This record gives sequence, C-alpha cells and structure tokens, in this order.
Amino acid sequence: MSQDDRQDDRYGLVSRAIQSAIDSGHEPASHIVNYIFFEEEDPARLVIYLAYEDTRSLIAAHDSGETEQLRKSVLKALDDEGYPPWPGRINFVSEEEIDKAGGPWKYFQ
Repeated sequence: MSQDDRQDDRYGLVSRAIQSAIDSGHEPASHIVNYIFFEEEDPARLVIYLAYEDTRSLIAAHDSGETEQLRKSVLKALDDEGYPPWPGRINFVSEEEIDKAGGPWKYFQ
C-alpha cells in the first residue's frame, strides 16, 4: 500500500469517527455545524477543529462542559475506528470567529 493510500484510508477513518461522534445524538454534538482536520504523514500530528455556529454557542458549550464531553466522544470514536493512539488535539472554534478572521484560509494559517 502506498503512502497516499494510507493517508486516504486514515482520512476516511477520521471523517467517519468525527461524523459518528457528531451524529451520536448527544447534546454537545448537536451544536456542531462543521469540522475540519489536518493530518500530516504522521498520524500523531492529527489536529481536529469542531465548529459551533457562533461564539455565544461555543462559550455556552465550553462553560457547561459540553466541549469536554464531545472531545471524549470523538476520542472514543477514533479508537473504535482503529485510529493509532495520539495526544488527542481537538480544538473548538466558531464559524463566526472563522468568518471574522477572513475565512478558513486566513483563520487556519
């Protein structure tokens, strides 16, 4: 299997795991409107961003502990999918913050 094939497999695995956590029906996931992740050749460098619609929703989710519950759901879903162990870098943002920064390209630079 080529390096590109392995990356494609991991991309699908990560996408399935994140979507599974979002679709699980738990309260925190119901507020997620988008996600993006970055992964280099090393799976341990995976970084996930889960986006709430607006900053107010993000703050409320953080204050209520929902973001931590969702973080655990994503980590469990990744483990269930067979993703290699990693440090668990999951960040929470809002679409509002991304838009204010000038869009995804500028926000994630």
